[in-house]
Amino acid sequence: MIFFQRRGPSLLPMCLTCMDQSARNGFLEKFNTGHFTEEEHEAFVNWVKQAGQEELEAVWEQFSALDQGNPDHEAPSLSFREALERRLDEADRLRRIPYFKRYAAASVVVLLAGASVFYFLNRKDNTTETKPAMAAKINLPPGGNKAILTLSDGKTITLDDIQSGQLALENGVTVKKDADGKLNYTVTGKAGHTGETVYNTLTTPRGGQYQVNLPDGSKVWLNAASSLSFPVNFTGKQRKVSITGEAYFEITKNRNQPFIVQTDRQEVEVLGTAFNVNSYDEASIRTSLVDGSVRVSSRASGQQTILQPGKQSVLDGQQLLTNNFDMENVTAWKKGLFSYTNASLKTVMADFERWYDVEVVIEGNIPDFDFTGQIPRSFTSARFLEIMSVYQLKFRLDKDGNKQKLIVTAP
Repeated sequence: MIFFQRRGPSLLPMCLTCMDQSARNGFLEKFNTGHFTEEEHEAFVNWVKQAGQEELEAVWEQFSALDQGNPDHEAPSLSFREALERRLDEADRLRRIPYFKRYAAASVVVLLAGASVFYFLNRKDNTTETKPAMAAKINLPPGGNKAILTLSDGKTITLDDIQSGQLALENGVTVKKDADGKLNYTVTGKAGHTGETVYNTLTTPRGGQYQVNLPDGSKVWLNAASSLSFPVNFTGKQRKVSITGEAYFEITKNRNQPFIVQTDRQEVEVLGTAFNVNSYDEASIRTSLVDGSVRVSSRASGQQTILQPGKQSVLDGQQLLTNNFDMENVTAWKKGLFSYTNASLKTVMADFERWYDVEVVIEGNIPDFDFTGQIPRSFTSARFLEIMSVYQLKFRLDKDGNKQKLIVTAP
């Protein structure tokens, strides 16, 4: 995984030639164990500023070898790539470096030297960097496991407030909250004895996510501002559920009882598979297949397509399209990450809005940019916005009664 990491003190003026190869080797070993001094870190930071491409690649290879025995390190955010590549271009303009080597060299710079190196590389001469300080003042907590369960009789249960244990008995099915926060449906009696299908709905607010294990053993993860409606037991010819927002599914195989996922505008039929459905943007619903096979249908036009792993359908208006997708980006939210490749500001801030439960307003004429990187969803808003500040953005938090708005502007 690739994370943003802050490490080490602020940059101080030091001799750029005070760290020879022997000293660098010693620093890498100390860094790998977490035992190094401020002076050693500062010396490495300053060496990075004047190092060449081959030297950076060599450092990366050495640290990778050391780091194999210590997997707990956080890796850097890819959001630093553009500025770092400019630095590497200056070091070696004539030689074309393969992308993965450039990224490797860039990664070790940020991982070992810290964010301060990035600001050194990215700043303009005679410019004071104030945006990270501005972002630090906007300290909204990240989201977490929050959801409301609506039972068949209309009773609601706020899951993040209630202790683990049995919550309800619905039509022969026990509803429990596990100690680790998951919601579990278990058939304990003669389900369906009332002769009617009984539905529950799980709803996550902005700043919420939740996992539910359905009575057939299938697992569903709900992202923020989403909902899942489902029968408490699957007794018919189909296992049919409906969602809004975004959900990731791991479906228990049952060829005699296909699993159907409905949104307002499409239907996904599966036998047993893993896939993600993103319907946040009603005009463009994306279904991404990780494993197995699914049939996606437009409920309006009847157009269908069968997806294979690594393929994604996009229901754009009336048209159903198919393309490849970045599996890491699509499923990262389930693993606790925001992950982007060439994402727009609008896309990034839409995720921010849902997860940190704040309205985001983008004002003025902000130049287009592509954001590539991964940010942990556990970060506070201040850390998230500090990373985004490198794109010369300004952030301001306005309050209107109990509501808050994050205003995003250009310099």
